[in-house]
Amino acid sequence: MILIFRKRVLFLRTLIFIFPALIFFSGCKRYTTFSFPALGTIVTITLPSDNSTYNNYNKSREIVYNLQSVFNRYDQNSALTDFNDRVGNFKTLPEICDVINYSKFIYKITGVFDITVLPLLQIWDYKKGLIPTKGQIDNALKKLCINCINVIDNNKCIVEKKRDVKIDLGGISKGYIIKKLYEELSKEYNEGVINIGGDIFAFGKDWDVYITDPKSKKPRYKIRVKNKSVFTSGDYERFFFKNGRLYSHIIDPRTGEPAIVKYHSVTVIGDDPVISDGLATSFFILGPDDCYRIIKNYKNYSFMFIGDNGFIKSDNFPDVEEVK
Repeated sequence: MILIFRKRVLFLRTLIFIFPALIFFSGCKRYTTFSFPALGTIVTITLPSDNSTYNNYNKSREIVYNLQSVFNRYDQNSALTDFNDRVGNFKTLPEICDVINYSKFIYKITGVFDITVLPLLQIWDYKKGLIPTKGQIDNALKKLCINCINVIDNNKCIVEKKRDVKIDLGGISKGYIIKKLYEELSKEYNEGVINIGGDIFAFGKDWDVYITDPKSKKPRYKIRVKNKSVFTSGDYERFFFKNGRLYSHIIDPRTGEPAIVKYHSVTVIGDDPVISDGLATSFFILGPDDCYRIIKNYKNYSFMFIGDNGFIKSDNFPDVEEVK
């Protein structure tokens, strides 16, 4: 979880259901923050104050709700459900094609970002603390096949689906929605922050970002970012304990089980919010050693792991200030 701005603003954000827009100052400049519920969390957007605040509030809601409906695997009428119900070559929405292309790229460089993981997600229940049998896990693993999905015509959004595989886009959809919000809002504003449930894109100027400590769940580390996305994955919000082991909601597609916890959270900073989102999920599964090797070839991305004994970070991660 990532929190932005100073404490006085964080306090005001608790009033979002009463006031959809909040105004605050940074130096001599005036900003407006508006929020609305979506994607099972809160979307919060901060922009320079002007007469277009409410127009952009409505525009942002429309973008988020439209994309939320596209990627909703629980909605029988969504484009994602339609994709999951079909096999062969067929036309889908541009948003589905975009996310498939992104996902395959992230899988190529990490080896663990597999969007065909849905059969595994359906047998693990962290809310009820249910552990599937080995037979159920083995059966679900046989249904994974990211290489069975290809976009064969980007212009017409034609996909090839060789097998009846089922995809889930929860590990990348927030990044995609943030990118689409930025593309639209940056037409009018040269600075701002887009925040969906603590994952952000901050642009136009240096912004203070606070990273939560997984143990205390309070802001502990401060960094400064500009024109960067900041995404965090961890085991401290959705998990259960059983037989002395912590089971997180992040599934390792290589084993069919929740990722072995090496560190309690990882924060990824990078240029593209879609890639940062997918890398945060993948890096939590992989742990630091593999991540160091990966970012040698992708220097516009960096990471910071937080564990029981503090943090470790890649050399290109921003300077970290501990908040007392």
